[in-house]
Amino acid sequence: MGVSHRSIEELKKLWYDLRSRTKVRVAERLREMRGTGGGPSTIPPPTPLEERVDETLEPEAVCGMGELDTSEPGPSTVAILVSEPAPGPSHSAGVEDTEPPLRRRRRLNVPPVPQAETGDASMLAAKAALLRGQLLQTQEIRKISGAMRRMEQNQNSGLQLVHTELQQLNTHVGDLALSMRQLVAELITEREGARRRDRQLMLRLDRMSASIVRLAVNTTDLSRRTVSLQVDMGHFASDVARGLGRLSHPVDLMEARQVARGTADTPQDSEEGSTVSSVLASDTRVLRSGSARQGTADTPGTSHAGRGRRRV
Repeated sequence: MGVSHRSIEELKKLWYDLRSRTKVRVAERLREMRGTGGGPSTIPPPTPLEERVDETLEPEAVCGMGELDTSEPGPSTVAILVSEPAPGPSHSAGVEDTEPPLRRRRRLNVPPVPQAETGDASMLAAKAALLRGQLLQTQEIRKISGAMRRMEQNQNSGLQLVHTELQQLNTHVGDLALSMRQLVAELITEREGARRRDRQLMLRLDRMSASIVRLAVNTTDLSRRTVSLQVDMGHFASDVARGLGRLSHPVDLMEARQVARGTADTPQDSEEGSTVSSVLASDTRVLRSGSARQGTADTPGTSHAGRGRRRV
């Protein structure tokens, strides 16, 4: 039989129908062959498909129970009990088309009987054919069972291999996730360190900027003070030159002494006047020694100095 696209229930029903028809036709043919009379058989021979189905049937199911139970059981009578008898002459029309899906084989304990009591040679041929069919069926079942077992082993091996690969993949994924977490933690730590260093650098830059600003302010103040000091030094130099010019004239010197003497009314004023007088005397000596060293030479500087004294 070829590959069919029918359902399992349809295939079971088809098989049960085929078995039932085969049982009926084989039983009718056996009855006609065992009966008395002559002439050709009115029942056509079975088809090859029916012959193959007949080989798989049990002999008691083909022959029926009517021919075995027609007489009283004696010491040499074989009594065979089956769960589903084949149709006989009286109940061939009442054969059921449905049977249980799986029926286990039962071992029949049949005592050995002489050849004369077992019937004709057709029964032996049917039994031999049945045994051959059962042997072939058993071999096919064993082949199918072996193939199914090998398929199951291959499937189990494939599942085990897939399970091992999945475990290895899970391990690799776990290692990769751990490495990623460590890398992220290192990046976060490095970023925090960079931010901390940036903050410290900004603080240093702010401090340097403040120092530069303070230095600029101090430099400006120092420049201002330097300019003021230069101005003060210029005024002081002019005042000193003016004072020296006045002290170089004898009249001015005498006036200064008189002023110093006249203003000395108190002991403190007298001390200050004596101090001023001593300073003026020392300045006069310095001027005189300088003029003595220069001599009486008429230089442009001395002429200008004389002119300045005359003007004063």
